Amino acid sequence: SNSNTNTSTSNNNSSAHPAAIAVENAAQESGTVPDEFIGQDGNLFYCRICLGLGEVVCCDGCPHVFHPTCLPVGPSKESLENDADPWYCHECVENG
Repeated sequence: SNSNTNTSTSNNNSSAHPAAIAVENAAQESGTVPDEFIGQDGNLFYCRICLGLGEVVCCDGCPHVFHPTCLPVGPSKESLENDADPWYCHECVENG
């Protein structure tokens, strides 16, 4: 599966939260994010790309959240800038 493409390089990011790295490692081993790390709102607590904390946007198609500045240029980032509701991350957009 292509779901883990960004994780190996992003774990080197200095802003990565230690708990986020632990969750990503657990998710890589099991193939899914353990439920205990998903909040009551159904989302994770850290940016999918840099694994950091802070102001994030929540994807309506998966549990991942993102810093707007971390999103790659493309349809997902454009729809966020246009305040799309519902909003889908680049991975959900690519995977249909």
